[in-house]
Amino acid sequence: MSSLEIRLFSRNEKLNIFNYLSDFLASFNKERCLYNVYFILNEMDKFFNNSILKRAYLYKKGIKVRSYEEYIKYCSEYENDKNDFEADSDYLLALTRNINLSLDLYIDKEDCLCIVYKINILFSGIEKKSIENSMILARQISNIKEALNNGDVLKRIDKNIYSAFIMIKNLGVEISALPLTEKEKKTEIKFGIPLKNLDNFKDDIISEEISKEIQNIPQYPQHILEAIYTLNNPNTNFSGISAIIKKDPAMTADLLKLANSPLYLPNRKVESIEEAVRTIGIKYIKNVVIFYSTKKIFMNKYNLNLIKNIMKHCQEVAFYSNELAAKLKKDKELKENAFICGMLHDFGKIIVNSVKPGLIDSINDLCLKNGMNSFSVESIISGYNHSVIGSKLSEKWNFPEFLYEAMRYHHIPHDYRIKNKEVVYTVYLADAIYYYLRNTADFENIDGKILEYFDFQDKNSFKEYCDTIFERYEEFEDKI
Repeated sequence: MSSLEIRLFSRNEKLNIFNYLSDFLASFNKERCLYNVYFILNEMDKFFNNSILKRAYLYKKGIKVRSYEEYIKYCSEYENDKNDFEADSDYLLALTRNINLSLDLYIDKEDCLCIVYKINILFSGIEKKSIENSMILARQISNIKEALNNGDVLKRIDKNIYSAFIMIKNLGVEISALPLTEKEKKTEIKFGIPLKNLDNFKDDIISEEISKEIQNIPQYPQHILEAIYTLNNPNTNFSGISAIIKKDPAMTADLLKLANSPLYLPNRKVESIEEAVRTIGIKYIKNVVIFYSTKKIFMNKYNLNLIKNIMKHCQEVAFYSNELAAKLKKDKELKENAFICGMLHDFGKIIVNSVKPGLIDSINDLCLKNGMNSFSVESIISGYNHSVIGSKLSEKWNFPEFLYEAMRYHHIPHDYRIKNKEVVYTVYLADAIYYYLRNTADFENIDGKILEYFDFQDKNSFKEYCDTIFERYEEFEDKI
C-alpha cells in the first residue's frame, strides 16, 4: 500500500497528489489513465477542503443547521462569501491544525485500484445526505450534458462528489451505496476501479456526428498541398516557394501583413512575397501556410462570428505563447512553433459549435455559476472534448507532431505520450494566462510544475508578468 498525507488548503498539494498518483500508476504501467484518475482525486481533494470550509463558515457565523434545506441555503451563501472567507489564512491554519487527511492507493486481490481517504472528523447526517444525493444524481444522470439543462439541480448537491462519481461511472464502475464508514471518530471513504476498466478506457472518443463532420471538412486545395510538399523538401529555395504562394492572392496578402507585423519588426516595409519569405524564413513559412489554409477552410464552412470570437482568443494565446517561449531563452524554433500552436489550439471548439450550437457556451455558463472547471466538464461529456476533436482534425490534415500535441494536450500537459513538452507547456500556460487575466482562472489552479518550469516563484511575480505581457499584447493588437 502507498500512502500520502494531504495538507489541507495547500497550493502545492495538487502537485504532490499528481506526482504521487503518477508514480503509483507508472509502477503498474497504467500511465494512460493518469488524468482520468487524477480528475477523481482532485475533485475529492476539493470536496474535503470545501467540507471543512463550510463547517468553519457556519461556525464563524454562529449558524446552527437544523435541516437539509437550511444546509443548502447556507452553502449557497458560503459560495458567495467563499473568496473573502478563504483569504483569512491565519484562521484556516488554526482550523486545520488538528485535522489529518490521508490518501491510500493500492491494488487489491481482485485487481482493483483501491482509493481510500481517511480523515479524523465525522460527517453529520445532513452532510452525509448531501453526499448521498450527489451520488444518486450521478447514477440517474448518465451524462453531465443532461445537467446543462437543469443547472438548478447542481445547486442542491456537492458538485465535487457529483463530478468525481460521474468520472468513476465513465470508467465503468457503478457504486450503489455510500462508500463511507465511521470508526473511532474517523471517517473513511473508499472505492475501487478494476484495472481492466483502466486498460479498456478510451480517452479519444468523439461522437458519431462529430466524426461525420470532420470527414466532411475538405482537404487542403492542391496548391496548398504543393506548397507544403515543397516546404518539406530540404532543397527548396526562396524563389520556388514564393512562386507557389503567389498562386493564392489572399495568402500572399496575409504573409505580407505578417512579415510587416511587430512579430518580425522589419527595418523597412516588406513589399514582395520573396522578401516576406526571407523575413519569416522557409522553415516557418510552413506553419503560416497551415494556419492560413485551416482558417480559410473554416471560414468558408462555418459561422464567421463564431470563428472571429475563437480566433480572437487564439490570437491572444498565440502572443502569450511567443512571449513565454522567449522567456525560456530557447532558439527561434520554439517561438515560431508555440505561436502557430496558440493560433490553432482551440479550433476544435468551432467544430463542436457547428454540430452542437451553444454547447461550449452552456458548459462555460455552468462552470461559472457552479465553480467548475470547463475542461473537467468536457472530460466527462463523452464525445465532445474540443482538444480531442482538434487533434482528430490535425490527423486528417497530417499536421506536424508538435502541433497535434498542442491541440490534443494543452489542458493535460503531463500526459505520458507527449514528446514536444516545451511547446505543450507553453500553450498550456499561455491559455491559463488568458483566463487568469479575466478572473475566470485562479492562480491556485494553474499547474505548479509548469509555473516552476517558467520560473514563476509566487503569485506576485506571476501577476506582474501577466500584467506586463497584457500591456504588450494591447500594443501588438493595435498594430495588426
